[in-house]
Order: sequence, then C-alpha cells, then structure tokens
Amino acid sequence: MTRLSLTATTQPKTGSASPLNLTSLLGATTLGANTGVSFTNTGREVLHVQLGQLTAPAAPSVSTAATGGTVAAGTYQVEVSYTNTAGETVASASSSVTTTGSTSTITVTSPAAAGNATGWYAYITQAGGASYTRQQTAGSPTAIGTNLTLTAPPTNSGLAPQSSNTTAGSSTVIVNIGTTIEGQPVSPITASLATNATNIVGPFPTDENQPGGAMFVDFGTPASVTGVALLQNAGVF
Repeated sequence: MTRLSLTATTQPKTGSASPLNLTSLLGATTLGANTGVSFTNTGREVLHVQLGQLTAPAAPSVSTAATGGTVAAGTYQVEVSYTNTAGETVASASSSVTTTGSTSTITVTSPAAAGNATGWYAYITQAGGASYTRQQTAGSPTAIGTNLTLTAPPTNSGLAPQSSNTTAGSSTVIVNIGTTIEGQPVSPITASLATNATNIVGPFPTDENQPGGAMFVDFGTPASVTGVALLQNAGVF
C-alpha cells in the first residue's frame, strides 16, 4: 500500500482578494499509482476527494506517412476517447487526415494524460466516410502516452463511439485511526463516497494520528478518485 503525501493549502479568509480555486486544486493532484494519502494532521485539515467522470479528450493530433503501409488515398476522420477502470468517455471532436497513394500509414497521437484515465480508443471513418468505428479490440485500449499507427486500412467492423460517458466509478474511504491515548488500537472507519461529487472528509482530531502526527486515508477503489486536495483552516474567517 502506497500513499501520496499531501501538503495542506491554507483556506483564505472570506472575501479574500485571492479566493481559493478548489476545482484547480483537485485537477492538479491525482493519486497516480497510490492507494491513499498521508498528511500532517493538526486538527484543522479537511480532505476533499473528487469522484467524477473524465471529460472527453481534445480533438486528436493525426499524421500520415506515404510509405510503410497499405492505407489507400483519401480523407479520414478521427476521434478518440478516454478509458479508465470504470468505463469510457464519449468521443472527442474529430480531426481529419488526408493520405496519398496506396502505401500510406496513419498515426494517431495519444491524448494527454488526464485524471484517472488509463487508456484510449481511436475511432476512424473509411476514406470519405462519416461512420466512425473503433480501431482497437474491445477491452484492449491503447495505453495513455502510446501512439497508434495503422499500417492497414481502418477497420469498418469495430464498435461505434459510446453514446454516454461511463467513466464514473465508486469507492469507499478508509480513515486509519492510530491508537487511543491509552495505547489501544482502533479499527479504521470506512464510509462510501458519492459518485460524481466532491466529498469532504474531516477534520480529524489529533488523537486519531498515526505515530509522528500523520494521518493515513486510503481508498477502496483508488482508480475511481479523480482528484484530491487538502485544505487547512488557518483560524478566524
């Protein structure tokens, strides 16, 4: 079990000229390969946990080479989608690529990493066509960061893009309490998090700390967590 170490952001006073942008904070911090978070607990920290849907990627970057394949001349339309452990987004806006001759290839660049996305699918039309079909085998998306190159003409037998976004997942949160002041161990507290929402966990009494003053919070399904942010109440507002 690995935990992401968080540093608290001080919550500004009401009416501050520089209000806190919680959406930005949540978007900037994801669990990655971690299964939970840890942080120094002073009794004033509140953990915000986002379980939300991935949004569709931006229109893809697509290129072609005149040799190395058997893709026929024509104009092809390309869309992409994200996948995670829960499902798949709807497709992106489309990009077009025009090939020449009869020995071309088409390369679709991976969409940028986002949230808990783990893979992506490419949907491509036939030359001059308008119907998009998936180019990867169902259940085998290409990994984020890996491009897809077609050396053969795009398949027309794959699935069509999804009509709805199914990337929202669910998870429990486990607050690991240390020991009582008498030194007796205490069982963790487990609760369910709301899907497609920002959940608030805390504040945490300091007598719940692990040794060294740290707080450990774990997630039953870490891949469903799309963002975390730790805020600290600095005092009078």
